[in-house]
Amino acid sequence: MSDASRIPTYYPPEEPEYSVYRPRSYYINWCPWNGRDPEVHVTGCIYLRRADNRYVAFLGKYYDCKPAVEYAKQVLPNADGCAFCCPLCDTDIHTYHMV
Repeated sequence: MSDASRIPTYYPPEEPEYSVYRPRSYYINWCPWNGRDPEVHVTGCIYLRRADNRYVAFLGKYYDCKPAVEYAKQVLPNADGCAFCCPLCDTDIHTYHMV
């Protein structure tokens, strides 16, 4: 018997992407020429990946989007949460959702 077969195969359970016990990384995206308000995003948001990296800044790690948006509003008063990754902190009225 080889030594490799004696090693138990143990794979730790996969951690969920979102957990209330771990803080998440929040970023702010602002583009001066697109006419939209600055938005707070979470790592992995599709709209953060589409953003121009010159206009993305790290806000910090928070357990909720509310303190991240409050921190962003200290610098950019019209900042709000992304409608897709931070819907609880989104204050924009999205007319394209209405029929």
